[in-house]
Amino acid sequence: MGCFSWMFADTDNEENLKYGHEFYVPQPNGLPTLHDTFYDCYGHCDGADIYDLVASWNREYLAKHPEHILPASGQKVSGRRWYKYYADYENYSESDVCMKVTQEIRQNPGYEDYYGFDWREIGIAIACEDKNNAALPYPIKVCKYNVPYESVGLSLGDDAQGC
Repeated sequence: MGCFSWMFADTDNEENLKYGHEFYVPQPNGLPTLHDTFYDCYGHCDGADIYDLVASWNREYLAKHPEHILPASGQKVSGRRWYKYYADYENYSESDVCMKVTQEIRQNPGYEDYYGFDWREIGIAIACEDKNNAALPYPIKVCKYNVPYESVGLSLGDDAQGC
């Protein structure tokens, strides 16, 4: 997998997050802002994975809205292999979802070499494309400065991939 990055939401997507630079990831619903002094270009911030975070932030909403369309593909979120477990957040933890999806994938022909499904893959499915991220109630917002989540728009993907 190659490097990837985002544009800074608090610069109106005019500047990009570059490898080795400092940045912030504000979180919705009063969760603390994450801060890192060195971007590794793989979506990590302060020990967290940004795609893991966006999957968690939007879980309750997507569970209640199975008709939510992923605009980049035009597919309903409920059509994804992981959705039935992801949507049942009262009975399945993040690790339970990953275990169940991994079991299903291993039982299907053609996936014999697939070792495991992780929570990050849900975040990538729902937010990697700018159109998908924009359609979420809690999109990814990467910032140059420490600002509240609600005060800025979303971050667009960085075509320069952190360069």
